[in-house]
Amino acid sequence: MSEMRQTGNAGFTLVEVVVGLALFGLLMLALTGAVRIGLVGGARVEAATAALEERRTAAHLFGHLVRRIEPMPDWSGREASTALMGASATLEMVAVLPGGLGGGLGLVRLTRSQDRLIATTCPFDRARARCAGAAASSVLAEGVTRLSFAYFGTAAAGEDARWLDTWDGQPSLPRAIRMAVETRRGPWPVLIAHPAIEVTE
Repeated sequence: MSEMRQTGNAGFTLVEVVVGLALFGLLMLALTGAVRIGLVGGARVEAATAALEERRTAAHLFGHLVRRIEPMPDWSGREASTALMGASATLEMVAVLPGGLGGGLGLVRLTRSQDRLIATTCPFDRARARCAGAAASSVLAEGVTRLSFAYFGTAAAGEDARWLDTWDGQPSLPRAIRMAVETRRGPWPVLIAHPAIEVTE
């Protein structure tokens, strides 16, 4: 009589299946978390890059405009004054616009509106001393919580030069203009630019 060999059923026990599913679930959870972290990190890097590009663009434009200020002296009144109206939160000037803003001579206004740094420009008619076309606004930066300007020069004849909050109706251009910007991501480095044309009393 031949010997019969009995073999067990090939497969996994219930405990082994449960343990395998638990390990698989942990692995998927870890992978999902890693993907989520990667997406969040990528979004943060993208936002930081966009903010840096905004800052560079605004700094370049500010420096260009201040260097290319046209004083446009007005001798019609009793005293001469330049076409620069500087307040603590707004800067308005006549300057040579960069090509991206149409080029040519333009009236420029830098201000903050709805947490944005805005540059409003229009072509400037030198003969009539006014805008010669429709104004256009460009958003230079988002999330701006504070914008301030200061002007380095003398408030009156005989005084020492110092930083002033306003510059309006002066017979000369300031020696330098400072722009400070604070955003939701933090403050920018302070920007200081100097007019290329020196106009003195």
